Formats: sequence, structure tokens, C-alpha cells
Amino acid sequence: ELVTLVNQKETLSVKCKDLQNKTDQDKLNIDALTNEINQNENVTNEFKSVIRDLEEKLLIARKSEGDALLKLKSTQLDIEHNKLDYERSAADFLRSKDEAYNKAKRIAELDIQALESQKE
Repeated sequence: ELVTLVNQKETLSVKCKDLQNKTDQDKLNIDALTNEINQNENVTNEFKSVIRDLEEKLLIARKSEGDALLKLKSTQLDIEHNKLDYERSAADFLRSKDEAYNKAKRIAELDIQALESQKE
């Protein structure tokens, strides 16, 4: 029985060392996985930061685009307004020219009539 007990003790001792080695290996694996998780978390945080920066730049670009579109619309309205002013001015000029021509023609006709009356 003593031999059996000694053999069992040896077997248990070997199993205990194996379990201790397995536990040590598991601890190393856990440490490695923890490090990997921390690295992945750092990379994820960097990506989040880059995404936030890109979102800010996108918002700024959209605001700039909106400002440019408003400026363009304002310029188009100014051009349309100036075109209408030009058309009104041109019409006023043509009307004034016609009025001046008709007035001068009427005066010339009256002068001709006056001259003809004097000849008679």
C-alpha cells in the first residue's frame, strides 16, 4: 500500500505541476489578450478621433458650400436686378429720345409754317 500511495503522490505531484504550468500559461495568455484588447481599444479611440475630425471638416465644408450657394444666389439676384434697371433705363432713354424727336419735328413743322406764312 505504501508503494501505491507513493505512486499516487508522484502522479498527483506531476498533475499538480502540469496544472501549475497550465495555470501559468493561461495567465500569460490572459496577459497577452489583455494587451491586445488595450491595443485594439487604443486603435479604436484613434479611429473615433479621426472620424470626429472628419465630421467637423465635413460640417465646415457643408457650411462653406451653403455660404457659397447663398453668395451665388445673392449675386444672381443682383444681376437680375441690374438687368431690370438697365432695361428700364433703356426704355426711358428710347421714350425720351422719341419725345425729343417728336418735339423737334413739331417745332420744325411750326417754323416751316411760320416761314410759309411770312412769304405770303
